[in-house]
Amino acid sequence: MSQERRVHARFVIEVAAEITAGDHQFTATTKDISSGGCCIVAPYPLKDGATVLCALYLVVDGIEEAGLSALETQAQVRWSADTEESGSDQRYMAGLDFSSLSVQQKQWLEATIAKALSTQG
Repeated sequence: MSQERRVHARFVIEVAAEITAGDHQFTATTKDISSGGCCIVAPYPLKDGATVLCALYLVVDGIEEAGLSALETQAQVRWSADTEESGSDQRYMAGLDFSSLSVQQKQWLEATIAKALSTQG
């Protein structure tokens, strides 16, 4: 039995995402997030290995959080899958890797995770 080893702790947090992949731009949500990447649920599939532009926005009660600007970064698609859920607009998932974040971007991500966790409780 193989064990999955993760470098970063994951948190089940929904954050709004705007994805730009080539000429296509669409919105998605995160299923979970860590300081090293996230899993998104989206209406369109992404190609394994592709580099995409990802903008993340913390949304609380349907409103973008005023105190935090968006995080814009390039991400690499590590895996993608069809969720096979019928009747849902968001039927694809993808794992995005944030391997080239600056110190400020890492701080944004940590602050967003902390803020989102505080609003869940």
